[in-house]
Amino acid sequence: MILFITLLSFHAQAASLSVNHDNIKSLLESRNQNLAALRLELKAVQNQQGSFARSFLPSLEMYTAEETFKVGREEQLRQPEYGAELRINLFNGGRDYLESQARDLDTAQKKSESERIFSETLLLARTHYWNLLYTQELLKQIQLTLDTTEQNLKLATKRIQSGVATQTDRFEFEMKTTDLNQELKELQLSYQMQLKELGLLLNLQRGETLQLPAKIEHLHDFENLLSHNEKDHDFLFQEIQHQAKASDLRAKKESRAFWPKVEAYAAYNQFNQREEIEFLNSKDRTESVIGLKMTISLSQGLESERQAASEKLKAQALKLYAENKKQEVEIHIENEMDELRLKHEQIHAAEENSLRAEKYYILTKSEYSRGVKNSPDVLGATEKLFETKKKHLEIIRDFQIAKSHVLSKMGK
Repeated sequence: MILFITLLSFHAQAASLSVNHDNIKSLLESRNQNLAALRLELKAVQNQQGSFARSFLPSLEMYTAEETFKVGREEQLRQPEYGAELRINLFNGGRDYLESQARDLDTAQKKSESERIFSETLLLARTHYWNLLYTQELLKQIQLTLDTTEQNLKLATKRIQSGVATQTDRFEFEMKTTDLNQELKELQLSYQMQLKELGLLLNLQRGETLQLPAKIEHLHDFENLLSHNEKDHDFLFQEIQHQAKASDLRAKKESRAFWPKVEAYAAYNQFNQREEIEFLNSKDRTESVIGLKMTISLSQGLESERQAASEKLKAQALKLYAENKKQEVEIHIENEMDELRLKHEQIHAAEENSLRAEKYYILTKSEYSRGVKNSPDVLGATEKLFETKKKHLEIIRDFQIAKSHVLSKMGK
């Protein structure tokens, strides 16, 4: 049986979006707007790659002008002016290659960041999903408990009319009914709020509804599902490793401030008489040049050395952070796997306890009908039955959320 949940109602016939633990990842990938924005950001960074090859592309500047001018007491003249200059980078102290490597690292870092954010978003969506299934079943249990309490109230009324019980029995069941109704309304509100949260993550459109499974269940063979190696979760600390490498590259780039820059250039210019006053013939105002140019910037040298030392220290610090993060991730996964094994054992123990509570309630109600037990005994048995079933549901929910934590650290 499938329970249909309406999040937003706009059309008479609403489209439904079926969500389950198998397809929630693919739905998030295809529908979440933040993840779509992240993919665009990654493409933007990727477009900046390949700068090293582009640094050797020739730079061509051309200009043309038509000027009307008057120099001194000479008559007013109107002459053209035009030219072109070609420059080619031959050597830039290795800075171009380092810049290209830095852009490759920017892409790798953005990719790791995207994987991490996707992992966090997927964990959030799965947490909402399992909380919804838990709340959904808890609502059923509260409703069943409410129905049972109302039946017991009717039974108490008959006993009062028969003279074998007092009015206090009725008051106790009525007070319990009021408490349950309040709890039911609070949980219904919480359920609607959780639906909106999950709907936001899945970019639910106006008129769409969420279709969820009716039961919360758990897998017995979870060990194989969660088998992993270091490569499955390296994106969690690779982001910091890429930052460390980027600082190393910046240090190298800054340390090459004294390295010369060499470029080849060629130019042709046709000047007018405003530029070359002494030459009346236009052929005498032409200029062509070809050559090599080497430049060294001395003014930035000392400051660049200090900046290079600073970047090296940053790189060392980031490497320590990355190593610590790597160990932290491994320990967290080990702890979460241990927690999963414990929760799995507790699920079956809680299930058995729930069966015992059902038998206890049936016996207590039977004894109450025969006058052996009183209303507090029935209420206690009802409460015990509800709490054991609630505990069973809580453990399944906690097991599934703990499993989601491990899966998110593996990017699954």
